[in-house]
Amino acid sequence: MDGKITLVLLGREYPLPDVLICAILACDLAGFLLGTYYYYGPQISHTSLLLWPFVPDCPLAAGFIFLAICLLWLGRKNDVANMFAISAGLAYGLWTMGVLMAYPDFYNGYNGIFLSAALWLLHLFMVLQALMLIRETRFTPVGISAAMAFLFASWVSDYGFGTSPPIPLYAFAEIASATFLLVAGVFIAIFLLKESRIFDGLLSFKAARDSGKT
Repeated sequence: MDGKITLVLLGREYPLPDVLICAILACDLAGFLLGTYYYYGPQISHTSLLLWPFVPDCPLAAGFIFLAICLLWLGRKNDVANMFAISAGLAYGLWTMGVLMAYPDFYNGYNGIFLSAALWLLHLFMVLQALMLIRETRFTPVGISAAMAFLFASWVSDYGFGTSPPIPLYAFAEIASATFLLVAGVFIAIFLLKESRIFDGLLSFKAARDSGKT
């Protein structure tokens, strides 16, 4: 199954070997499992079962990306799965990168400076993967509606029912407002990026069946 996914980078195409795809998938799966268990495990244990899907924000985004890339690799691409991966990957990835830079004293004290730096880089990787999936995604009403409903429900849960990741309490209102704007802006940005096709030749995943086509 080598070459089932092609990486498009700066206008050139590079068929990805299975071992590299497996490594990417392993990183995403590890992000989902380890992030959920180690980073959010204590919070999940003290949260109502009904709100569990809204607790491990970033690990869940990594899980969506894992599923989307896995399906693409197997030739069973799913546009709804892709939309969840793109929207959650961008929203949660950019959110984490943003708060780590905006409130370094809080997060360096909470995580330690080295873990904060590692988290920033890992979430940059998440954002890049989300952008790379745009090319292979058809924007369907079901996919867009479901992804929007999930992210806005997550926002309500995080800032209305206390399932947000650790944030400085003195900046609660500021972060809640910025997060709402970020979630709304993500869907506008996805639409504009899809229409402009700017990432198609710059940085994207391309299904093997399209190789050689313009």
